[in-house]
Parts: sequence; structure tokens; C-alpha cells
Amino acid sequence: MTETVKKQPETGFNTYKNLPYRADLDTCDYVVAGIGFDSATSGSPGTRFAPDAIRNCYWKHMGYNQNLEVETSLASGTDYGNIEVKHGYILPSFHMITSAMKEFLSHGVVTVILGGDHSVTLPELRAIKEYYGPVALVHFDSHRDVRCFGTKYDHGTPFSRAVEEGLIDCEHSIQIGMRGGFHSKEYYDFAKDRGMKVIHAYELLDMKADAVIDTILKQVGNAPCFLTFDIDFLDPAAAPGTGTPVVGGPETTLARQIIRGIASLLDIKGFDIVEVAPDLDSGGLTCQAADGILVDMIGSIAKRKELGTLRRGSGVPLFPDTEEKTKEFEEKNLAEQGDIPAFPSTGIHTFMGFPHSRDISGADAVIYGMPYDCATSNRPGTRFAPREIRKCWGFSNYDIEFQFNARENFTGIDYGDFDIPYQNVHETILAVTSQLDQILSETDGVTIGVGGDHALTFAELRSMKKKYGPMAFIHFDSHTDTWDAPDGDGNCLITHGTPFRLAINNGSLDAAHGIQIGLRSGGKTDHDFALSHGMKIIKAQELHKISLESAAQRIRDTVGDCPVFVTFDIDFIDPAYAPGTGTPIAGGFTTAEALKLLRLALPGLNIKGFDLVEVAPQYDTGNITTLAGARIISEFLSIASYNKNVLKQTVSPQG
Repeated sequence: MTETVKKQPETGFNTYKNLPYRADLDTCDYVVAGIGFDSATSGSPGTRFAPDAIRNCYWKHMGYNQNLEVETSLASGTDYGNIEVKHGYILPSFHMITSAMKEFLSHGVVTVILGGDHSVTLPELRAIKEYYGPVALVHFDSHRDVRCFGTKYDHGTPFSRAVEEGLIDCEHSIQIGMRGGFHSKEYYDFAKDRGMKVIHAYELLDMKADAVIDTILKQVGNAPCFLTFDIDFLDPAAAPGTGTPVVGGPETTLARQIIRGIASLLDIKGFDIVEVAPDLDSGGLTCQAADGILVDMIGSIAKRKELGTLRRGSGVPLFPDTEEKTKEFEEKNLAEQGDIPAFPSTGIHTFMGFPHSRDISGADAVIYGMPYDCATSNRPGTRFAPREIRKCWGFSNYDIEFQFNARENFTGIDYGDFDIPYQNVHETILAVTSQLDQILSETDGVTIGVGGDHALTFAELRSMKKKYGPMAFIHFDSHTDTWDAPDGDGNCLITHGTPFRLAINNGSLDAAHGIQIGLRSGGKTDHDFALSHGMKIIKAQELHKISLESAAQRIRDTVGDCPVFVTFDIDFIDPAYAPGTGTPIAGGFTTAEALKLLRLALPGLNIKGFDLVEVAPQYDTGNITTLAGARIISEFLSIASYNKNVLKQTVSPQG
């Protein structure tokens, strides 16, 4: 007797989970189709390759979904293949997508679409509306995609257009995970003003999955709905393969919990997963995340069938004039279209998009690069951080957490990189001190250094002392950086592990008003040195136990109203979220936790200087460390603007 050998997943015709290719739709509950389109992206392209990459994910059979407790095969499906599009032609491609969608919907099936950039959701919704009327939108994303200016049709505008065309039932719609940049309060308020519910990413950090699920179910109710999942809803540590990643997002586990909790209880007529860019992925993480979400989505269709709640569409258009009205909207929008914003890759790269100048008079913030890594004890490479961080997305206009326009009445200057003599670390410290002296002599604005290794903070503190006196100190790091490294002549070597021993010894640092947060490395003598001089320490183990609110209050109590310098070593963040650093230490914190702690601890403090150090781009994965560094700088700039414009803090320089 010959035993049947199962095929390897990569054999045979490549359909999603080995679904039959273009089976009779009248016998199917759902149809899977790809839309390999990325001509409407503003960031990195590549989503055209996502449908096939997701189909290529290793496990080719869905089987029993143990979390939903249902046999997925209970719902029958087919893979249509990829819908034809014309690259470079947005509106013609939209019409082709809508036409294909209408064919699917005429058979009453649930549509499951593998995008493509997020612009493709608009033509999907046009077809959905024709058959079901305006639907509730359940939108997972880091961006709201309701931009109100510039080009009318790209991946940043699908839902402003969908609202305009009457495709969405706003009163029953919800957006989850928002944390991307906002150009204006109008943009921020777009959804709220129309009755949509919004759960921001910073709220997700404090909410349990059940609370998110309950909020979504309450908002949508019994309305027919469309679920769209932009992969950048996830933190780029979990999904690096996307064109416009935003740090501070949730993990895949939470996303799948939410999908499983809502999808089998909602009347979902269509679903898409968009913005997966496989060429930007690392180890297939993003495609695997997308595949897991799809598995739970299709499993939910099977669960609804088991429960008897899967309502097949009639296949009869309820709004047959949708296509005619679409053409009217397109003609109107193209006639009114304003200036199309330039791609982020055009022009020269400056920190946060600020102008580059050496004239800093009147500046509220002066940002400078310190490309240096010769004082590292392990892997060098931080000399490249200023250049790479400059390439990242800029400082947002509207801050969603503080709810104010952070750029209004707040000027920033990119001073450029300091001239760094590499041959001798002592000369490097003198050079950085001298150049920061010059900046501080010309402005009372906050200074922001972008390193470089942590030895450079010693130079910054030396300069700060001349203007403000010994500095209170807030230090986010996994290391103490108070090593005892004698040079043989009774002095301490200048390395990235010794800056704060040096700064305490020379009086630049007011240790009694200093605090170190996140430490999880270093010897007893290093810790004892800091403690013996009055420094406070919150070790990583303790920070994991207490609340971020409690930690923030201890930080604020420690520094009081003293002039303070804040230094952020990127290895404070766990290497799962920031692998691009020279001396990573596991057991740290998520980017979202780091950002929240900054927001809780720093507003209202008398901050004179800030630096971000130890980003080493060549060890990075999917640019997630560089993105985290850029976001931390952006967050600090928002706090500096908030201090000036909202809290109206005015503290005259001391010393």
C-alpha cells in the first residue's frame, strides 16, 4: 500500500493557501484577489509586489483556526489572481479595480483584497457602495488618509474622497492606531467632525484588547461594514516592510486579537490589507504578519457561516448610479486640484525639514549633527546617524497627543554637522565644546545634538555649564556610562562609557538633580559612583514593574525647575525595536513606551539641551532604529514647542 505524500507548500500553482483558481463564484463565500498597484505612494514604493509575496508565505493551508475554534474550510473561497491595473495611471487603474470588484459583488461574495497601496481602497468602496450603500469603515492604520490638500488621489486621500462621494457611513465608522503626522488641525479633526470614532496609538498602549474590541463593536453596531488594514498599523519592529512606517505602534499579537474579536461579529462585506512592501521587509516578518491577519479574517468568515450570521449579498446593485456620480466627482476634483506636494526625497535632507543655516538668531531650536564614533567600545558606525536621520520624515505640524500646532510660532534651524577631528578624542571633545559654545552665544533656544557616540555628551555638558551652570540631568540608557576607566596617569579615559563620571568630576553635571532611567548593564562600582554623588536611578527591572506615570513623576521631582539637559541613548529601547546600535542590551522598552515616558516627564521642565546618541544605521533592520531616533527628536521638538506656546514657560538663562 502506497502512502500519500503531502506536497511541499511551494509546489504547484501559486494561489493563496492553495485555494482553487477562479472557481465558480456562485459556489463561493469569499474571493481573494490581488491589486499590485503602488503608483499613488508618497514614500517608498514596492507594494505592487505584495499580493504575490503574501501568497508565497510558507504555510499554504489554513486548516483549523484554534483561536476561533472553527475549521476554515467551512467557508469556500477562490483566488481570482491579480486585478489588472495600469502603473502610472491612477484613475484608469481605479476604474479597472471597481469593475472587477463589481463582478465579484454581483455574486454576493465577501471580497478579500491583497493590496497594493492604500489608494486602492477607494475604488473598492465605490463598488461596495453600489451593492450595499454607504458602509461603516473599520480602519486600522498609523495614518488617517484624509489629507485635504494637494493631489486629490493618492494613498493619503482615499477616505477624504470616500466621505466626499458618500461611500462611508461615518456615524458608524472608526479609525484605530493613528499616530502619523498631521499637517493641520483640519486634517486631525476631519474624522471626528464627521462622527467617526478614533482610537489613537497612545491610547492603545493603555487599553486591553477586549476594550478595543468593545469600542469597535459598539461604534459599528449592525451596519454593513468594510474593514481595511494598513500594515503600518503595526510597529515597524513587527512589520518593517512598508513604505511609510511610523514607530510607536502595536505588535502583531494585539492586532490579531482585535481582528478575531470583531470580524466574526460584524457584517463585513469586504476586507483589504494594504501597504506591504516586500522588498523593504526583513526575514519575511511583514508578509508573515499580513498572512496571519488574513488567516484570521478568513477564519472569521468561516465562523460567521458556522454561526449562521454570514449574509450573502443579493448581487443586485442598490445604487446603480454610483459610477456616474464617481465621474462627476473626479472631474470636479481634477479641476480643483492644488499644488501636488513634492516627494520627501526631493531637495536636500535636513533635520525635520528645518531650513539649513548658520544664522540662528531668534531660533527656538537649533539642531546639529555630531558624526563621530571613535570613542566606542564595541561596534562603531554612529558617525552615519546624522545623515540617515535627516532622511526620515519631518516634524509634524499638528501634534495629536498635545492637540496643538507644534510648528506654529516655533522656528527650528538645521545648523549642519560639527567639524569633527577624528584623530584624537581629546581634540574631538574640545572641538564639539567650542562649536556648541558658539551656538549658545547666539541663541537662548533649545539645542538638539544628533550623535554620534555617547562620549560627545560630555562635550555638550562642558559647554552648557559655561552658560547655565552645572546641569540637572535626565539620562535614558541601558548603560550607566559612569565607568571607571583609568588611563594610567590617574585620569579617566574619554569613552562612550565614561561621559557622566567625567562630567560629575569636572562640575558640569549637578548629580543631586540627575536621574538615570532604564539601566540594565554595568558593574557595581559604576552604579555606586552615581549613587554616591546623589544621582537617582530607575533600573530597567524596576521600570518594568512600576507605571510610566510613576517614573515620570520621579523624573520631574528630581530635576525640579533647574536648567536640565536630556540625553537619550537609543539602546534604552529594546533591540527588538532598535537593533541598529553598537552595544544593544535586551530587556528594554518598546518605542511606544519610550515616547509616552518622554511626553509624561518632560513638559514644563526647564530644558536647555537634548541629544540623541548611539544610532548605528548599518546594523539596523528596515530602518526601524533610525525611524525611532527621528521620532524621538520630533517628539522632543513638540514638547519644546508645547513648553513655549502652550505652557508659556519662560525661564531666563542662569550662570
